[in-house]
Amino acid sequence: MGYLSDIFFNFFAYSTASSKSCILQGPDTAIIRLSFPISILFAVFNRLFEFLFYAGILGAIQALLTPQINNFDGSNYEYLEYYISHTGILILPIYMFKNLHYALTKFSWLKVVVYLNILLLIVMPLNYVLDSNYMYLASKPHVSNPLVIGEWPYYIIFWEIIVVAFTYILYIISTRKML
Repeated sequence: MGYLSDIFFNFFAYSTASSKSCILQGPDTAIIRLSFPISILFAVFNRLFEFLFYAGILGAIQALLTPQINNFDGSNYEYLEYYISHTGILILPIYMFKNLHYALTKFSWLKVVVYLNILLLIVMPLNYVLDSNYMYLASKPHVSNPLVIGEWPYYIIFWEIIVVAFTYILYIISTRKML
């Protein structure tokens, strides 16, 4: 457990240092700067790592291939923040898998699909109450996305099939033995 606290302290000290060359500065980027060490600390439990692995990698790839930047203000900051944060979400579980030796358990891909569906059942009514569109469950994203087929709610049903297939494919690729 000591190496996790060292990682947390070193990253926190570096990321909060007052350097003018640091892109991620200011109180509005605190979440982004702390996401790496906090994710590692919470991922001590393998189930959380598995969720981060599948949902993080697949979600980040989707976000990087079909970006929708909602708060664009004309500056490059929104682009930098979007791509840096989503690239971090993609790299973090791969780093944990390869370097920190976290492992995927048998049927972890199926467990994560079940967890995502439980999360979906929580987010759908929350979207209604907040008049929001988390996980694009209330309406289609406003980007050209080849995986959005049909109107609401049919594209969600198609996404269910895609998520099961992609999660299983990621499991097979990640757990195969290297020659």
